[in-house]
Amino acid sequence: MDDLALEQDEVSVEDAYLRATKTALPGRTLYLVVTWLPVYLKGITGTVKQTPAATLHVSPFNPPDTPVRLTASVPNDTGTEQPLTAAFRVSPGFTVKTNSTPKSIAAQTTAEIHAELIPDGTLRRGSANVRLSATVGGQSISRSGDVLWQTPPTEGCYHIAIAPGPDAQKPNLTTWAAGAPGQLRVLTVASSTTSTGYAVEMKSPLTLKNFPDGDWQPGRPLKISVLLYDRDDPKTPHADYTLGWSFSPEGTNFKDTTGWKTLILAK
Repeated sequence: MDDLALEQDEVSVEDAYLRATKTALPGRTLYLVVTWLPVYLKGITGTVKQTPAATLHVSPFNPPDTPVRLTASVPNDTGTEQPLTAAFRVSPGFTVKTNSTPKSIAAQTTAEIHAELIPDGTLRRGSANVRLSATVGGQSISRSGDVLWQTPPTEGCYHIAIAPGPDAQKPNLTTWAAGAPGQLRVLTVASSTTSTGYAVEMKSPLTLKNFPDGDWQPGRPLKISVLLYDRDDPKTPHADYTLGWSFSPEGTNFKDTTGWKTLILAK
């Protein structure tokens, strides 16, 4: 994340798929989020200077009915003390409790503002958005962050994501367990290219360390869900569900098990 100071009022921002968007520059400042995908600025007519960027940090995954802590960092890169104002807005279902906010920021320093999002008890799972609106001297700053909350999965319940990577023989692998990122022990995956796409295989040992409930005997039921996502067209705003076995409503398999099916172990 960067704040860029430019000497113009508009710039063309081009993404990794060469889609260009004309962007107005209030205060001749551009807030840019850069990931592993490249971003290009077109039509630059003067110098570009990187300036300290304000940030809003909030934990993305939270249990329900639990306050969510957040911290906003607001820099002052000028040579003089600047007045500061700041306020938070949040989606329905929360109220914001803000600790004392400094009235000004000393030259070449960064102010931190701490707050909590207090749930009102009406929401059990889903997502919300919190937004910071601040001014430092005459500069306006706006930042936003997303908050997700849901009951953590039970012990021995895993969410596994596999995706082909740059090396067709080594797919990307991520697992979540007990509400936090983690890896299944001795989980192995492999993939290869075919004439029409990819073939992916996964093996997960049924051990007591992976699944504490144990008793993996013939006749044992096992609830499972499988979703295949596809995004061949970069113009699509999101991945499409192209195959779903045990499909929960609206594809929310990772937080709604009502559509999951039961397998019965056999010899």
